[in-house]
Amino acid sequence: MGNGVVTGIERNWYRHQPYFWYRLTSGHYAGHYIYIAEQVTNLARVGRSVQRGQIIAQYARTGTCMEIGWAVANGRTLAQATTGYKEGQVTAAGRSFARFLASLGVR
Repeated sequence: MGNGVVTGIERNWYRHQPYFWYRLTSGHYAGHYIYIAEQVTNLARVGRSVQRGQIIAQYARTGTCMEIGWAVANGRTLAQATTGYKEGQVTAAGRSFARFLASLGVR
């Protein structure tokens, strides 16, 4: 999604599946944190600098499904940190991340 630094990993976040987050270090969204969770494997190590387009995790073939969105510095999802997110809830953080993905050309 952009150049960044992996800032944290929680290996057993939801149903024994991982959660990791990284901080974008360049571009319009520099300073923002992105998380990737569940159904991922082969995670980049904490402290690793990563470049846009570089593989930082792989899709795992088992699990609940992959989740991605904005995070905050301590690793919580932005939705949890700002609204007390409940499963399935539409949030401002989710809408913002959708706009970010659209800016990258994701449909």
